[in-house]
Amino acid sequence: NDIELEAAVAEGEFITMTATHAPGPGNLLSDLPDNDTSELSNCMAAGSAQEGIGTLLPTDVVAGTSNVQLKVLGNGFPGNAAINWNGTPIQTVRISAEELNATVPVSTLGYSMGTVQISVTGSGGFETDALPFEILRSSSDINCDGTATSADVLALLSELAGLQANATPCSSNANRDVNALVNILDLHWIRTEVVGLTPNPLEAVHQ
Repeated sequence: NDIELEAAVAEGEFITMTATHAPGPGNLLSDLPDNDTSELSNCMAAGSAQEGIGTLLPTDVVAGTSNVQLKVLGNGFPGNAAINWNGTPIQTVRISAEELNATVPVSTLGYSMGTVQISVTGSGGFETDALPFEILRSSSDINCDGTATSADVLALLSELAGLQANATPCSSNANRDVNALVNILDLHWIRTEVVGLTPNPLEAVHQ
């Protein structure tokens, strides 16, 4: 008898199959030669969720942020799976085959804006494609060189003293106060970040 199989896949989770067959004796499996279910199994395997990374949480963070909690969601992560930061494995906690977690210290994240490639590797040659993770310019980077450093402190000191105005497209209003005033509070904001304290992630500036 002719058999038709239709498959509807819920991405990343399961496959639901319905089958119809021409009228005749027996059930669906008995109509297959010698109850051979290989074709059915192959069809289900083809529709199963693809191994790899689906989502990064978060997808971006401010340069200089300490202890970023990175979550990698996907499918098929093996027991010894490791998150890779630009190709280098970092300490990883496997929650399940669909979730990996890692705490990214500021020594790994750094203080410069840019894009990091996140992938997952594991035993048996397991390796996923990479997803981009954006490191955003901090509002403390008023000289627009991509990094908050003592150079930004000196630039703001010079501006506040009336010696040299900020000619870059980056605002000197580092603390983003509602009045957009550039004053000693902005200097304190930058200095706090430069000495290694965590900047306010809500003050990130996309460049």
